Amino acid sequence: MKQQWIHEGLSAPVNVTWEVTNQCNLSCIHCLSGSGRAKENELTFDQCLGLIDQLAEHKVFQVNFGGGEPFLRRDFLSILDACHQKGLVTCISTNGTLLEDDVLEFFKGRRMLYLQVSLDGGTATTNDPIRGSGTFNRIIRNIDRLSGRGIPFSINMVLTKLNFPEISSLYSLAKDFGAKLRISRFRPAGRGKNSWGSLRLEKQDLKAFSQWLSGHQDVVTGDSFFSLEDEERKGLGLNLCGAAKFTCCIDPEGGVYPCAFLQDSFF
Repeated sequence: MKQQWIHEGLSAPVNVTWEVTNQCNLSCIHCLSGSGRAKENELTFDQCLGLIDQLAEHKVFQVNFGGGEPFLRRDFLSILDACHQKGLVTCISTNGTLLEDDVLEFFKGRRMLYLQVSLDGGTATTNDPIRGSGTFNRIIRNIDRLSGRGIPFSINMVLTKLNFPEISSLYSLAKDFGAKLRISRFRPAGRGKNSWGSLRLEKQDLKAFSQWLSGHQDVVTGDSFFSLEDEERKGLGLNLCGAAKFTCCIDPEGGVYPCAFLQDSFF
């Protein structure tokens, strides 16, 4: 009798993006979630602990925390600690303005934690119109403190018409701090829907960016630009969309979506 093989796929996501709050102290004009105020029914601390138990039980490898600004949750360090106790690797996307001494002290010696700090230009002239007045200097100051304490992190930029001319200077800036540069694609979601027409790149800019990427193989993009990447980068596995296959998104109220960028599609 011919043997029949059945492919069942993964039993759980490899990594989960968890937007733990909609609160944010900034109003970035390209924000995918349109964050600002906390949503009415955001998960309580006890509910977060229950969710962490579920993620660990299903053997999720990594939790990518976002928002909003995660550090605006007063219990966020306790949430992180609960993840680490359950063996979950954590990555935090932060705007970099709230990395106070108690936060940096918490990071010390933790091997299951990584940071992505948002910065949208190599100068204040470019970054501040996107992220808010004075944010460039505040973020650079905290990046310097992270680097000085040996805490692993990357600098994350969302590629727009405003900061495209500064990708090389931002790449060099990241190198100076011992960090990787991570570049994400700008998407028409959240407040980004209102600024899509003025911030999205033209075709010729995308072609130029693709050529730039081919000479900077250490730049992280995930699947953001898989349609632009050359064969060498695709060989690294950077041409796959993992939505509902390798990853999913949990919103501040506990709703589950294929990925963070598809939340608007369900309303």
